[in-house]
Amino acid sequence: MYRQADVLFGGLVGWGLALVAALLCGTVGCAGAPRRGPAERAVAAEGWAPADARDLEGARRRALADAQRRAVEQVSGVFLAALTRVEDSAALRQKITAEVRGRVSRYEVLSESRQDGLLKVRIRAWVVDEPAPRPPGPPAQEARVTLAASGGGLYDEDLGGSAAGGIRRELLAGGFDVAPSGPSPQTLALRAEARAVPVPDRRLGAFHSARARVSLAAVDPGSGAVVWETAQEASALDLDPGLASVRAAEAAGILAGRRAAVELSEALWKRF
Repeated sequence: MYRQADVLFGGLVGWGLALVAALLCGTVGCAGAPRRGPAERAVAAEGWAPADARDLEGARRRALADAQRRAVEQVSGVFLAALTRVEDSAALRQKITAEVRGRVSRYEVLSESRQDGLLKVRIRAWVVDEPAPRPPGPPAQEARVTLAASGGGLYDEDLGGSAAGGIRRELLAGGFDVAPSGPSPQTLALRAEARAVPVPDRRLGAFHSARARVSLAAVDPGSGAVVWETAQEASALDLDPGLASVRAAEAAGILAGRRAAVELSEALWKRF
């Protein structure tokens, strides 16, 4: 009787453990089950590079890189974005951005030869098609903005010009094309206003302190509505009170321009 009970108990325990293992395997996945990786596609491609006798290994690397690029282009294609500025029927500026998405996970060299001073490498590559990472800066089609700034100080200093210099510098570094203010129905208009006040402090001795505030807004050219805005403040010291205000306005403009370069790029990519 006891042996029968032991057998029955052991059978129940074994069945219970098997059930728990099955549930865990279905919930979190079996450790032994292979994970499916990204889909790959095998293609053949050729790459070319000048056959430099002084650097054959470098020529081979360049030809291999060209072959891998062509392999990715076969699978994913090339995305082109163009921006052309035209005034009075003349093209003044053109910017073309080319992007190739995807990567070569592995490759094998099929052949290697020289033809007319060029090194030719033929490979078979396994390409993984991946979404292209978003390039830095704004979309090429939306990169052009106009900038107008105003603001004067207590000593007739040009605070608007100082703030505009800081804003322009950061926008250019962020990939924008900044033009002077003017009528343009298709260009985002940026408007800045700078103000500065002295900050008296006896501890500064001969130095003068000023604090500036720069307000920056982006206006839709079609509707005239404000689509983005910010306000930044900064302080500066100088022996001359007017120069202290100018330096503070420029520093606040740098902060405003830096924020505009990041946040406007995000907004324009969403719209694009």
